[in-house]
Amino acid sequence: MRSCPNCNTPLKFKDVLKATNPVIMKCSSCGEPIKAGYTPLVVGIILFAVLYIAFRTTPLAEGPNGLLAKIGFLVVLAGVFEFGYYLLLSKGVIKSNLVKS
Repeated sequence: MRSCPNCNTPLKFKDVLKATNPVIMKCSSCGEPIKAGYTPLVVGIILFAVLYIAFRTTPLAEGPNGLLAKIGFLVVLAGVFEFGYYLLLSKGVIKSNLVKS
């Protein structure tokens, strides 16, 4: 598990959720900026877009409840990507200024 370089508090999922910029988050304990690389973010955005476009071409997205299906798919997909980003940061797969605790 990776933690804040300033106060040694482990990274929390809510820190990733609260961040308006996923590359620069703030530690929930001390407010220290947690900086991550841009490359995984760009890859994630491209993958997110490809999955969403692929979903839009399915019959489910064109049916009578198409709008509801699209919104539901976006919410679930965003949640999966946020949690995946958190896991990759906390394990150290994504390079950041977090220190190993």
